Amino acid sequence: MAKTPMKGSSALVFAIAALPLSGCETVSLVIGGHAPAVPLSKAEIRRCLELPHKVGDSLVSPVPRPGNVFKPGYNFSVRQVDGSYGFGHQEAAEGRVIVRYPAQHKAVNLEATRRNGVVYFGDEPTNCR
Repeated sequence: MAKTPMKGSSALVFAIAALPLSGCETVSLVIGGHAPAVPLSKAEIRRCLELPHKVGDSLVSPVPRPGNVFKPGYNFSVRQVDGSYGFGHQEAAEGRVIVRYPAQHKAVNLEATRRNGVVYFGDEPTNCR
């Protein structure tokens, strides 16, 4: 099959359609009214973990409560909705937060993503920026 060059109005329509894509703007794909989740870098996750932050309704603190110290292997406490405290170890990885609860011998590997400007650890929204 021989290719025929674009003529007249077809070439003009193609040129006009390509104009917006030739700029330096980032084009975001929106699916079902929501932008896709973007994984956080290890550095972004570390910045969040270094400060007290909320995950869902729980307050996570990388600093022990006054008068307390973390046992070896622990680096955070979490104040849960019912007022009780839990303790564990959290670390950042590319696009993931690994949370370990040594006393319970459990670990959770969560996706760390940003969707519509909100940072999520798994399905839970955080107040991290």
